[in-house]
Amino acid sequence: MREDWIDRWRGLMICVIVLFHVIGVVAPFADEAEAMILRHASAFIERFHVVSFFVLAGVIFGGGKPLMSFLFGKAKRLLIPYFSFGMMWALLYVLLSRFVSGGQDHQIGFVKPFVSVVLCNGWPDGVGRRVVSVLWFLPCMFIAEALYWLVLRLVSNATQQLLLLPFCYAATICLHGVNCFWEAQLVPKFVAFMILGRCLISIREIHFKHDRVTKIVCGVLVLAFVWEQNLLRLSCTILGLLDWIGFVNGFFGAFGCALIAQGANVAVLGTVGRCSLGILVIHKLWILAAQVLGVETVAKDHPFTICIGLACLACLASMAAISGIRRIAPWSLGERLGDVRNR
Repeated sequence: MREDWIDRWRGLMICVIVLFHVIGVVAPFADEAEAMILRHASAFIERFHVVSFFVLAGVIFGGGKPLMSFLFGKAKRLLIPYFSFGMMWALLYVLLSRFVSGGQDHQIGFVKPFVSVVLCNGWPDGVGRRVVSVLWFLPCMFIAEALYWLVLRLVSNATQQLLLLPFCYAATICLHGVNCFWEAQLVPKFVAFMILGRCLISIREIHFKHDRVTKIVCGVLVLAFVWEQNLLRLSCTILGLLDWIGFVNGFFGAFGCALIAQGANVAVLGTVGRCSLGILVIHKLWILAAQVLGVETVAKDHPFTICIGLACLACLASMAAISGIRRIAPWSLGERLGDVRNR
């Protein structure tokens, strides 16, 4: 049975990711005081916005299929959208760099951006980071989920999987600063978050007295704990987990959002969540359009309003675009036409 709060969790997290990217565009043009607030907000979101999807992947992970069937399904869901929209972004990047930016990046050439999509971690001069900045974690998630399929075969008990966390941590430290094909150096870190999610968060809603309000309040308090770095550092020090502060940060951020998603029974969040992959691959297009139209002139006077407004518009425009894409080329979003008709 489909759990509606999972869709709301997805919806909340994709809204946070869109807001993060909007802040990155608006903050440089805001006044100093407002820009500082936006930078703090961006740093706070960055602690958990991506890892939340890996925590969620661990919570809902279904690894019962044979390996080849499992890999084929994940490739359709993650790699086809990555390459479809990655190549589109590469073409757009080439056109903009040659004709809109006055040819400033003309020396990059035509081939490098497309090769960067294939490599995912980008061309050595950093072109790839600009080309696949939104999509990079899709192939990384494919590798992480394939590895977690193997983990489930070797250690089926979720609690026992916690014993693998030190190995994930050690591998993360060893691979720090290394550039690997498809960002594979980040896979041990993300597998650790999948293990934490599967072990510590139930796919079934937890229940409190005065259920919805209590969940939202608890979720906000958990996020406040993540925001307050001194309190977080002190807690990790007392528990002897100071070196793990990044993992604690990421997990509690994801958990706080999960609690809020359980308490906030808002239908629109579920609708956004069911379109989360499409919003992820499309939303940057509208942010780019806002940059071309000169959003910086308005951002200087009303940065907070522009951040919220542009984030909402990017989500809504992406959902409208997804509706059209599902009619024309659903395969580009990892879907079959039959999947769309059966929604």
